[in-house]
Amino acid sequence: MKKLLLNALSVLIYSSTLLASHSNAKSSVALAPGTEVFLYEIKRDINSGKTMLSLISNVSQAEGYDNQPSFSPDNQKLLYVSARDGKQMDIYEYDIASKKTRQLTQTPENEFSPMLEANGKTFTAVREGGDPYQSVHRYPYPTSEQASRKSSWAVKSQTPIGYYAFAKDGKAVAWARWANAIYIFEPDSPYATFAIGHAAPSKPLKIPATDLFSFVHRQGNDELWIKSIEPASRAITPIAPVLKSNIDYAWTPHKELISASDSQLYLYSGKEKNWNLWADLSSDKIFNISRLAISSDFQYIAVVAKVAAKQ
Repeated sequence: MKKLLLNALSVLIYSSTLLASHSNAKSSVALAPGTEVFLYEIKRDINSGKTMLSLISNVSQAEGYDNQPSFSPDNQKLLYVSARDGKQMDIYEYDIASKKTRQLTQTPENEFSPMLEANGKTFTAVREGGDPYQSVHRYPYPTSEQASRKSSWAVKSQTPIGYYAFAKDGKAVAWARWANAIYIFEPDSPYATFAIGHAAPSKPLKIPATDLFSFVHRQGNDELWIKSIEPASRAITPIAPVLKSNIDYAWTPHKELISASDSQLYLYSGKEKNWNLWADLSSDKIFNISRLAISSDFQYIAVVAKVAAKQ
């Protein structure tokens, strides 16, 4: 199990190290180990027209690893990964209205990158363990408090998938651990089509209101860029440089990019071709924001961050 855990966390450590090494923070605050998932409501001030974030809850409130949030299609629930015993990674769900948490998986394997599907009856996650060792599985969405132990193969390929996203036609765009590359997976096919190499270990994201997906690419000059890919043609187009080497970001429904540096969130202006400060969360005492998720109605944003150590 220790070996599995180390493999599973290697990508997280890589991206977190990049973020920390390029942070502008000069704080001497001692940080607690692990990460927490925080949920914010997005509000717009009528008078100033500025966007304001209001903290709703520390969703995870557990020691150790809490990460990889994603909103349900109806934006009423937040799925995330948590290791409540410090070893086993399982999927948990936070209901925004009731503020209740329930465990969705309880399996011998580790699960990562959960996404509730549009049918409301299943969710997908990367399962580490078994054969194939690291692939995307589909789980029944439990209608009771009973955690799921059953799953089926959602991407039928032996290629070890770290991060993924599905298109409407069932194709999967995924970052694979073989050669750090982006692959395209056809539905019910064992074959993977290579798209591009030198891809950073980050989740491909569906670009709102398009058939495109975005990913992070390490260019020949060693710069990291967010780029788009069209799954059918595999055409790739540069979009924006990453923010201070942070390979995590999120899309707003208006096709705007948001990324983070320490306690601050930045929005990329395509017109100015620059990252501009969007929100400062330092007053909430959270640090080293490492991952984001935005609801499709732009009402909520989830951030993964560290908190100060208890004195």
